[in-house]
Amino acid sequence: MAIKILIPKLGMTMKDAKLASWKCNEGDQIEVGQEIMVLETAKVTHDVEALDAGLLHIIAQPDDVLEVGEVAGLLAADAAELATLQSGGGATVEDAGIPADTKSSITPAAASAEAIQRPKSVRITPKARRLADESGFDYTRVVGTGPGGRIKYDDIVAALSTPDAAIPAAPKPKETIPDDSDFVNGIRVKKTIPVEGIRKVIAERMTQSLQISAQLSSMSEVHMSEMIRYREKLLTKAEETGVRVTFTDILVYIIARVLKKVPIVNSSLIDGQIRIWDDINVGVAMAYELDEYNSGLLVPVIRNADRKSISEIGEEIRELGKKVKSGDITADDLSGGTFTISNTGMYRKHWAVSTPILNQPEAGILQTGPIVKRVEEIDGKFVSVPIMPFSMTFDHRILDGVQMAKFGETFIGLMQDMEMLMY
Repeated sequence: MAIKILIPKLGMTMKDAKLASWKCNEGDQIEVGQEIMVLETAKVTHDVEALDAGLLHIIAQPDDVLEVGEVAGLLAADAAELATLQSGGGATVEDAGIPADTKSSITPAAASAEAIQRPKSVRITPKARRLADESGFDYTRVVGTGPGGRIKYDDIVAALSTPDAAIPAAPKPKETIPDDSDFVNGIRVKKTIPVEGIRKVIAERMTQSLQISAQLSSMSEVHMSEMIRYREKLLTKAEETGVRVTFTDILVYIIARVLKKVPIVNSSLIDGQIRIWDDINVGVAMAYELDEYNSGLLVPVIRNADRKSISEIGEEIRELGKKVKSGDITADDLSGGTFTISNTGMYRKHWAVSTPILNQPEAGILQTGPIVKRVEEIDGKFVSVPIMPFSMTFDHRILDGVQMAKFGETFIGLMQDMEMLMY
């Protein structure tokens, strides 16, 4: 009997995952421990290993969103069982709940996945997709009753009982990706990079963030003389603490205290209600390069940052950074954030600010730029002063300018006078 390949629970908060790709082909011999598919959850890709051996029969397709425990594929014991599965028999066609007249109209393999191209925006379970494809039925006409309008198996069964159920879906031409030597709009293409994997996740999340919230940004700057002296003092104790403190470590420490002083910023708008969080969990944006043309961005979370020392925060950031680079970061590492910091100073040399996009469902994000020198008049003398530009984006559905001004001034006050952290 075929063995089910189930979507594993990769984190405490994980409910579903997107199947990014299969690493094996239909009918391949799979061994225990072999990597067979790639899942995407919360901006992270996971390579999933087989727990059993057998011949692979693929059910779920790339870009399908599957719930934890849902069947993505099957492992057949031998070639005969694989042939049965591929023909639509065995475990891939579940007779329970299908009306007799509907069963007789189903012709397995009458319409293959290659023959019927479906819009990827339609949410449908793999089991429901399989039944629709085998029946030659256009499931894009079905209104799903599952979570978020997802089409379930029962929805297809009900639709197949209607008089026009036998109308097959019209084949759609496959999209062609231009070859590297092609021209597009009269412009020569140097290289074509499919928007997939982590880049696709980032694109979808950033677009969604701008669509669902009213985002407003403000810019300012802070004198860094006090902060530079404070960090140099901490660096002299690096051997004692075991942590070489960075400006990012200090920023997380200070932001956690600012959020405690201005708690409305540590909030989210969920289900029509503003939730002010008791926990202060600061996300730290971390960029990494994949190759010459591809990069990624992940936001691991420092939980309860307001209860941790600078050294503890620094050590945790370093460990999370290693996990990001090695690809060992988990969904739990990236979940539960209440505010985000993005320190771009290390990537720039000149004064610069930008408008960061909110990491949903958080109400605020702060982005810092490089520390640069500027001449200012202080006490009648012109002196060179180190300054750091920063920008804040906030959700105007929750926060107004007055609240963000208070947040910004509190941030500047603590950055320029670390002793104020004691009050």
